[in-house]
Amino acid sequence: MLLVGGDKLKRAVKQPYTIVNNYGPTENTVVATSGVINPEEGSLSIGRAIANTRVYILGDGDQVQPEGIAGELCVAGRGLARGYLNREEETAKRFTADPFVPGERMYRTGDLVKWNAQCGIEYIGRIDQQVKVRGYRIELSEIEVRLAQLADVHDAAVTAVEDKAGNTALCAYVAPQQDDIETLKAALKDTLPDYMVPAFWVEMDELPVTANGKIDKKALPEPDIEAGSAAYKAPETEMETLLSDIWQEVLGLDQIGVSDNFFTLG
Repeated sequence: MLLVGGDKLKRAVKQPYTIVNNYGPTENTVVATSGVINPEEGSLSIGRAIANTRVYILGDGDQVQPEGIAGELCVAGRGLARGYLNREEETAKRFTADPFVPGERMYRTGDLVKWNAQCGIEYIGRIDQQVKVRGYRIELSEIEVRLAQLADVHDAAVTAVEDKAGNTALCAYVAPQQDDIETLKAALKDTLPDYMVPAFWVEMDELPVTANGKIDKKALPEPDIEAGSAAYKAPETEMETLLSDIWQEVLGLDQIGVSDNFFTLG
């Protein structure tokens, strides 16, 4: 039996032993939820609450989120810490009254999760890693997990960047094993909606990491914004020219041809 934890589990393959995924912040004495991973099901759930622990998935106004809808994971129960030493303001912010058990407290983890009745709680990422692209709220870590699950991706990271027009766009950094970027992009489109597929891609031999082995997003190179377009094919009709001019103005690009895709440009 192998117990894992400490960071988000991005990939798992069938092994001759049982894999148990554990989740829990230090503020709740390390472990709060636990569950057996079945790689063949494709889910990397963090399981369900352990004994003497209560977990809630809450939305605005501390409303319980229904199955499949993301919300903040809040933890309560016997393992809860008293608070942060000599940090009363931070303690009051993170350790709040439990709305479901009078007189008890809960810890707001800041983690975004959703409930799956079949396998338990699915971890999405940090709430502060949410970005808004073309009106959609997107969790960057959700895209990273889908990339990591592709057979030909060794490592991946996703960030939000600013295109030439000042709009927010997604950029994927990947260390592929065999497939080219277009193949990876097509595979990602099979599992994610169009607005979650990164507009810009950077291929790297390996991604930079911090001293504790996590991807160092601050060390990732800036993407080549201009390289986001397809092979240039000049507009021929009056309508094509008009549309090309409009797109260039909106997206802040100098040259857009009739083969370019409006959304993949950012």
